[in-house]
Amino acid sequence: MRHLLTIAAVATAFAYMPDLQAQPRAGRRTVPGRGRGRVNTTPPPQAQKPNPVDMCQSRRAVLDSEDQRFEDDLALLAGINAEITQLKLRIKDLEAQRNGLNSNVNRERARLRDKRRSYERECKSNENCSQYEKLTIDLGRQNKPIEDDINRVRDELTRSQREISDLSRTIDPLRREYAALQCNNLIPGETAQSTIDRCGAVFSDWNRLQAALNRHNTRIPALQSRYQQLLAQADQIERRAKDYETYLARNCKTSPQLTTVRKYHGVKDRAQKLHNELDDLANEVTRLRGIRITVEPKTKGSR
Repeated sequence: MRHLLTIAAVATAFAYMPDLQAQPRAGRRTVPGRGRGRVNTTPPPQAQKPNPVDMCQSRRAVLDSEDQRFEDDLALLAGINAEITQLKLRIKDLEAQRNGLNSNVNRERARLRDKRRSYERECKSNENCSQYEKLTIDLGRQNKPIEDDINRVRDELTRSQREISDLSRTIDPLRREYAALQCNNLIPGETAQSTIDRCGAVFSDWNRLQAALNRHNTRIPALQSRYQQLLAQADQIERRAKDYETYLARNCKTSPQLTTVRKYHGVKDRAQKLHNELDDLANEVTRLRGIRITVEPKTKGSR
């Protein structure tokens, strides 16, 4: 009887014990799908060390990219320094010309004043319609090259406006791509070679764009200078046209040249329209030249 009770107690204990086979030992892993309780004794994989050759190639690619950017910046700086030198020389030359012309203008003004007084005293009463009609015809011949030059300046202005507009549309895409590729923070061993190559191409395109802007920055002042000369000439044409018109309207009301001379009043206005456009274009070039594609790069451990 005692033996039977012992067997029953042992059986009951086994019925309530947890499944020991389902509990793997500490430090061991079971292998799914390979039978319950089977332990995988394979050690975990270790991280592979980077290949020294690949690492050095990557570092060389980054170095070449940074070197290209450095050389491009040096070239751009050299161009700007040369431009500054030329401008200083040009300013010196212009100041010398201005001083000489100021002396000539003062002498010519005095001589012209004396001649005008002499003419009005001796010849004013002998003026006639035929004389002023001839002066009006001569004025037309003098005005034509001025009008032609104004049209040429306008054509150059239109071409520059179109080219600068194209450059402006190119800037933002280049900046966005440069930022998206993180070209300012190339990391050897992590940055893909294709990204390094593309960053170099983007930076080269950017420097070519800046060089084009520099050319326009030189061209626009020359256009502005030509414009100022034309504006002064147009002003002279208009003043003389008003004098001729006054005489013809008072003394020669039926003269066919009266209609002709009135057309010259718009010469200065047509030239004046270029002023704002030239100023707007110069301001736009200045704005575009001030845009930068990069910031100071962040280095991640020099290697």
